[in-house]
Amino acid sequence: MENFAKGLDFAGQAASGTFATPFRADRPLPMVSAEDVGRRAAELLMSDDPGDHVQELLGARDYTMAEATAAMSEATGRAGVRYQQVPLKDARVGMLAAGMSESFADAVLETARSFNDNEPWGREKRTARNTTTTTLEQWARQHLS
Repeated sequence: MENFAKGLDFAGQAASGTFATPFRADRPLPMVSAEDVGRRAAELLMSDDPGDHVQELLGARDYTMAEATAAMSEATGRAGVRYQQVPLKDARVGMLAAGMSESFADAVLETARSFNDNEPWGREKRTARNTTTTTLEQWARQHLS
């Protein structure tokens, strides 16, 4: 979720009435807050048996980018911000113009490409163990307003 605040600059883009990224508008994806990740890491580090496997966290629920835009728009009092998918090459130009490093822009674009091509992103199905508590709406009210 923190990527919406810094790397993707939701607040700055929302001022124009449009939030644009290279991610498909219609494919749901898990969104998790850094606070939830930190909380789970602390729980595992403090447990008697932290395990020896990767712990996937999927956030409170999956959101499409269109749903995420609507949720953040409402939470920040900027009702009506619309989502727009932009081509990868146009997104790269915009990210570099906004001051993003080439390596970070390329990493975002590779993530978007894999997402848009329906590549699998995780190994686990959603369960009580990998579902965290913070919703995007809660996070946005706290971090974007």
